[in-house]
Amino acid sequence: MKKLILILFLSFLFRPFHGQAQPTSVKPVKIGDSLKDHVLSGVINHPKSQLPLADFQGKLLIMEFWSTTCGACIKMWPKLLELQKKFDGQIQIVLVNTYQGAPLVRKAIEKRKKLAGVQMTLPIACADSVTGKQLFPHSGVPFVVWVDPKGIVRSISLSQDLTEAKIQAMLSGQMPEMSGYIGNNEFIHPDFSKPLIGDSAVMALSPLTHYSGLSLADRRIWPGFGISRNQKTKRSYAIGSNYSPQELYRLAYSSDSTFHGDIELIQLNRVEINLSDSTKYLYQLITPEVSKRKVQIQMQADLQRLFPATVRWEKRVKPCLVLRMQDSSAVRCTNPKDVRFLLDENQWVINGVSVKYALLSLLAMTPYHYSEYPILDETGYKGLLGGINIEADIYDPKKLDAALSKYKMSFKIEPREVRVLVVDQLSEETLQSRASPVD
Repeated sequence: MKKLILILFLSFLFRPFHGQAQPTSVKPVKIGDSLKDHVLSGVINHPKSQLPLADFQGKLLIMEFWSTTCGACIKMWPKLLELQKKFDGQIQIVLVNTYQGAPLVRKAIEKRKKLAGVQMTLPIACADSVTGKQLFPHSGVPFVVWVDPKGIVRSISLSQDLTEAKIQAMLSGQMPEMSGYIGNNEFIHPDFSKPLIGDSAVMALSPLTHYSGLSLADRRIWPGFGISRNQKTKRSYAIGSNYSPQELYRLAYSSDSTFHGDIELIQLNRVEINLSDSTKYLYQLITPEVSKRKVQIQMQADLQRLFPATVRWEKRVKPCLVLRMQDSSAVRCTNPKDVRFLLDENQWVINGVSVKYALLSLLAMTPYHYSEYPILDETGYKGLLGGINIEADIYDPKKLDAALSKYKMSFKIEPREVRVLVVDQLSEETLQSRASPVD
């Protein structure tokens, strides 16, 4: 899963706790700890607003941590409801919202019911800071806490592990393989301007010129990537933290950028990478201050030494999501100083930004980043967009297309020729022939 990190400025409100006595300060929970004496607070969709987890003893308890600002979380609601129905009597799924209170959560529930016809009926702990900040400190959502029928925490995983097969395995007393999740209290924040990797993994090292290195991933470092330059140190940097060779190639050959100008991984729908190694690594590159493009060229050379492959660009006809505009008068911005941009699962507000910015945001902030369809701009419009306020299921291309028709625009799947990055791992024979001495 590609994780989108949004910086949210929230008011941290102290909520007095009533009911079963709990310590004002508790240590973060780890695998194997007991939760049988813990009480969830601010619970809605349940008769008890203070809900003891002991009430679920004898069942597999699944707590999903979420937020109303997390589109991927809300998108999972039908799946959660279906799993609860299928395993009713054996499991209990509970949602935990760390910061947002019941009024805001109820508003999100009503909005989802109106726009998507989904009625969330599972118990939800609202503004439960003891559970979310003290027991399970975290930087992002969604993630899942698995508690066995005896009240023991068995796993803290990503939401992608929430499947019928893994639930069934847990109910059978087995421990399925989980993706794993790490909390805030365990993260480290290294200085990426300095070499992090020991001599054994260094491919090239000079105090004055160039450093690049590779090691196995460290889960304590937040997954991420980037290419930057620092005028103060007169250095340029590339980092791929907890990234696979496939992802490193997507960074090294990318010409894509985010809506704020940073290098972005090439979308999965524009690559075909055939590498057998899917291990997660920590890759670091430090060079004298140069352009991002030159950093990428050095990174490409490093990857060829580490994960040898043939690399080429091909033109292929693929189904694409094509944005068109029949008449720009319906979306022409009349007040460019009033810049407004809001994008979540159910609403898209645009005023004072370009088509490029709007589409790059759609890619960066929504599941369209993982879509099988490349997104193409065929509007031909160079001005600023304005006066757009769409309330629909933004993540559904057909519903988004229908909503855009009001503004004389369309968003349809059509075949187009696009450039695709093809990376093929070199065979053992080819590698051996390269290594053989020439007579």
